[in-house]
Amino acid sequence: MSRLRHSESACLRRLQISRHNLFAFVEGPTLDPFFYGRICLQACKNNGISYRVCTANELPENAGGKTSLVRFYRYVRAKGKLVSELNGKRTALVFFLDKDLDDIGRCKCRSHHVIYTKYYDAQNHVFKHADFIRGVSSAASIDISELA
Repeated sequence: MSRLRHSESACLRRLQISRHNLFAFVEGPTLDPFFYGRICLQACKNNGISYRVCTANELPENAGGKTSLVRFYRYVRAKGKLVSELNGKRTALVFFLDKDLDDIGRCKCRSHHVIYTKYYDAQNHVFKHADFIRGVSSAASIDISELA
């Protein structure tokens, strides 16, 4: 059974009436929610900000990926709703994008609401900065001491 899909305006309204204050949109459904969720947790946990990580395939058209994120970002920016207030509740949207080759192609979105990876994609950050044993332990559901 497929999920109900909304128009862009209905999707935006759904975000505004939810209980969360911050919505972090990410490209991929596998690594990205974990990776960016940890960043959001660190940024929000002591500030009383409720957040939700949303993948690109949750957006209208179900296309997924960077194209969907950029399209939705441009729609929300054009509506002036990257930060909005409804019934006293403030909602903000942020978009985490893989840099890919956008800097070379000069097609990066310029906004405080769009955050690009330093490297080609989020996986490069994981490989460069991750604890290999911890990662394998987590993925395999094995105690770290057994792997060491």
